[in-house]
Order: sequence, then structure tokens, then C-alpha cells
Amino acid sequence: MSNITDINKMRRIRNMEKGISIMEEQLRDLKAATKLLQKHAEYRFFSIACHDMVAKQRDIARDLLQLRVRLDKYKNGGLE
Repeated sequence: MSNITDINKMRRIRNMEKGISIMEEQLRDLKAATKLLQKHAEYRFFSIACHDMVAKQRDIARDLLQLRVRLDKYKNGGLE
């Protein structure tokens, strides 16, 4: 039974690490897109898009931090 637990733990850790890399990529892409649109912020559409992207960046950054904390706890044996 211990073998199955170890496999499940390794799978969860791998999935969390994949999730972290995906979220980091999304955050990079959003930051780049916001930077590109920033020079056109005087136009209403681009301004709204920039505000939405900044809000999405905050959400992803918060979720990313929570996932990193959860992964750290899981690797250190805090979650079973």
C-alpha cells in the first residue's frame, strides 16, 4: 500500500509542478500583452483590455502563490 501512496504523491507533485509552469507562462504572456497595449491605452477598447489583463494577472499571481505554498507543504510532508 505504501507503494501506491508514493506513486500518488509523485503524481500530485508532478501535476502541481506542471500547473505552476503553465501559470508562470500565462503570467509572462499577460505581462507582455499588457506592455504592448499600454501605449494604446488612450483608446477605450485597449484601456478596458489592459485593465482586464491586469486583473487577470493578479488572479493568476494569487493562484500561483497558493499553488507554490501547497506544493511546498506537500513536498515537506504536510499534506497526506
